[in-house]
Amino acid sequence: MQPRPMWRRGLFLGSLIAATALASGLFLARRMYDVSSSAVPSSQSPNVGSPNVDDRPRAVSPLPVDQAQSSVVTPHPDEAAKSSRIPGQLLIGATVAIAPTIKVATGFMNRNMNVRPPFLEPAFSIMSESAALPALCDSHNPVDMVVMSRRVRPGELDACRRQSRHIAEVKLGYEAVVLVRSKIYDDLKLDSRSIFLALAREIPDPLHPESLVRNPNVTWDQVNPALPSERIDVSGPPLSSETGVAFRDLVLEPGCLAIPTIAAMKEADPDRFEEICGAVRTDGVYRVGEIPAQRAGGSPFDLIGYLETNPEAIALLNPGAIGLPGSRQAQDSSFTMSSLDGVVPSRSTIYSGAYPGARVLYLYANTADPQIRNFVPALWSAVNNDPTWISVDAAEQADLLRQIRTLPDLNL
Repeated sequence: MQPRPMWRRGLFLGSLIAATALASGLFLARRMYDVSSSAVPSSQSPNVGSPNVDDRPRAVSPLPVDQAQSSVVTPHPDEAAKSSRIPGQLLIGATVAIAPTIKVATGFMNRNMNVRPPFLEPAFSIMSESAALPALCDSHNPVDMVVMSRRVRPGELDACRRQSRHIAEVKLGYEAVVLVRSKIYDDLKLDSRSIFLALAREIPDPLHPESLVRNPNVTWDQVNPALPSERIDVSGPPLSSETGVAFRDLVLEPGCLAIPTIAAMKEADPDRFEEICGAVRTDGVYRVGEIPAQRAGGSPFDLIGYLETNPEAIALLNPGAIGLPGSRQAQDSSFTMSSLDGVVPSRSTIYSGAYPGARVLYLYANTADPQIRNFVPALWSAVNNDPTWISVDAAEQADLLRQIRTLPDLNL
């Protein structure tokens, strides 16, 4: 056999080297693509379910939770007062989601109060409760007003006075959430602890309470033997919505505090406490937005039909969607409201403070800015004419209107 010519050997060797280099380049390119892809956050909704890969008990440790936030949410509440704003623009901080109502109040002023030049819509930031009053009293970067779900304390008011702040207080109205089902079926008598154990993404392992497990509960009697053996089926808004934030604060967090191992984290590890108490299940038990809300000026027929054809279904709603007993809206007879911690929602139980699924909203304003005296009446009117909120008791309104017109300094 004759040996191959040298040029053929060179061609063969060159081809082999080129093929090896090409394969190596493709391999490295694929690896780089995989790494860069994994670094991009997923666009999947935080409420879309995904299968549980490992449901074994594990120690309490950080877990990814819903990070969906409204565009008005400030990531670091303590820095909210330092946010940029247009000259002449008010800055409002709030512990509740009230941005849409602020927009309505701004439109009312510009249409009906002959404000010239047109009143700028206030800048808005959601703030932590611990940051709201200090921001209002900050002499360097002050917030002009804050909306809170509790009254100011005497010590907090004294701190404002030391900064030469003139603070007025206005009772704005009430925020509430209700759980309803069709009147064809018996209502559930629920409590915040049972609701948390039914809907939370993680709950304590019954055999090892110091560890958390993915929520395995399927029926209500599994979370509370006093409840019926009915499938847990709750539909409601995302927890980043106004109603969702109220549900998290008024129902889920009290349910957390009713469980000693989780309650202990509120001081020891507040970030982890917020993660556990602010995340609902993603396995279909809590279905986000599957029941259409009431259309403006119409009747919630889709909601009625869904609840009537699903005997075990419950809906989480703002009571403005159906009206409360004693409200200006006629309550729809197709619904029954579940009691919460033994109290049925109504105007009287909300006004008295007995219904735990509601809270009163207070506005505190620095009255040094003349615009405040025009804007506060507009905001109060917007809250008390918006079914999203529950208006102040009619017996209080005459005194409140006089207070709003003068905005006297608060004395406690």
